[in-house]
Amino acid sequence: MDQLGISCYSVVGYDIGRWVAYSLAAKHSAQVDKLVVSEAFIPGISPTPSMLQPPEKNTGLAQFMFNQLRDLPGFLMSEREAS
Repeated sequence: MDQLGISCYSVVGYDIGRWVAYSLAAKHSAQVDKLVVSEAFIPGISPTPSMLQPPEKNTGLAQFMFNQLRDLPGFLMSEREAS
């Protein structure tokens, strides 16, 4: 941002972009006036749920638990395999 001549800016991080946004804001706190983050855990900062959750709990944890949903990989690939 310095090379662009921007001295103060807001940062938005969505999904795993939250990790980048958080790091950027922490490293350049004097320049970042607002930080908005959503939809992901920040490793080492946010409490992270166990990766082995029962299926009924996985549905609320979005993409991080996406492929742990029972039968999902088979459903997504059904009739899409190369012959």
